[in-house]
Amino acid sequence: MYRFIEPEVAGGLGEQSQLDNSFLPPLIKNLHYEFEGWLGNDLVESSMLYSNREIEKRYRI
Repeated sequence: MYRFIEPEVAGGLGEQSQLDNSFLPPLIKNLHYEFEGWLGNDLVESSMLYSNREIEKRYRI
């Protein structure tokens, strides 16, 4: 059985984000995500980038 997951778009990439666009998807060197409105979902996305709150807690992203 498959499930369709649609992450929340709660903001976007901040000015301090550093991506290497020679890769597809881009290689993230530094992620600066600016929240504009967040409903509290554990999974958020922005332009081919996904973030999970549990991973962020573990690795202090």
